[in-house]
Amino acid sequence: MNNQKVISNLSLAVPGIEYMTSWAIYDVADWNSVRTETVTKKMTDFVTPSTELSTRLNLDGMFVGLNCSERGVSTQKSWQNFHDTSSRSQDYKILYMLANSKYQGSYMTDLFKNIPITKSSTFAKKIKTETYHEQVQNSLDIFQKEYNIIDPKKIFCFGGLVTRLLRKEMNNGNLTIKNNVEIIQLLHYGARKSKGAFKQEQHKLV
Repeated sequence: MNNQKVISNLSLAVPGIEYMTSWAIYDVADWNSVRTETVTKKMTDFVTPSTELSTRLNLDGMFVGLNCSERGVSTQKSWQNFHDTSSRSQDYKILYMLANSKYQGSYMTDLFKNIPITKSSTFAKKIKTETYHEQVQNSLDIFQKEYNIIDPKKIFCFGGLVTRLLRKEMNNGNLTIKNNVEIIQLLHYGARKSKGAFKQEQHKLV
């Protein structure tokens, strides 16, 4: 499937998906000298028209976060999740891991959509309740559609909780992922770790 068709199929399968997801595309000239002040200015500087965007996509990988934070995506532009440049955002740390990676350009999404809870411990408790059952199931249905369209060789999970929940839903039969797809856990970009710690994750993305 060509990249332009992928973008079209995503939008058809899940209307509005472009406001919940994005691609690991960042306009960084020198990945070896990424600095916070440089990164935050460049995180939204990538082409968004689908005809141009399609030339920069990479369908080999798929990056998966847990859920959107309570503050939501900081812009109404399409394909901007994981590209938040607000002062509270930690999204820029993704670039420390992504430097020199052949998975730049990969699809980026959350396992759970429209459940904006910032604290992961609170989130883990609430999604077990009946109140969130429908939203959880709807999220899993969306994720399955995304996965089917992207058809990645590797899935990179930001943090331990989303890694465990993804595997749990697979084991429960709620998600179908090919047996040969490798699921790799990365540091969560919101973790209170040094720049060096995030750079150490680069070996998982080669």
